[in-house]
Amino acid sequence: MNRENFFDDSGFDKFSAWLEEVTCIFPSKEIVSAQWEMTRRMEGVLKRAGVTLHCSDIETEFSPLLEDQCRLQDILIRYGFCGNKDAYEETLKETILYQEVRNLLLNNDHKVPVWEQPVHTW
Repeated sequence: MNRENFFDDSGFDKFSAWLEEVTCIFPSKEIVSAQWEMTRRMEGVLKRAGVTLHCSDIETEFSPLLEDQCRLQDILIRYGFCGNKDAYEETLKETILYQEVRNLLLNNDHKVPVWEQPVHTW
């Protein structure tokens, strides 16, 4: 699997440009939905590939996908919340879309929400 199959550079650049245009209405349902859609796609790709989330395999084989997710989150924080990551995370927790996918973000072993788990640096 290569990165182009998931989200190529030109697609990401187009999405980034669109995101910059609509940040004046952030946090709209469209933007939050876009982030969750990307997250769901990533999780689906990883699960179909037989990768257990939160394990070291992700670090090597799937680092380009994780980098895309980090880039998207950085854009949302930078443009949507003027760099205020805490405000971004609080808003995300309050959305209906977040509640719908909350179980996907729980660590199955300990039932600890992702935002309460230690931050991993790859």
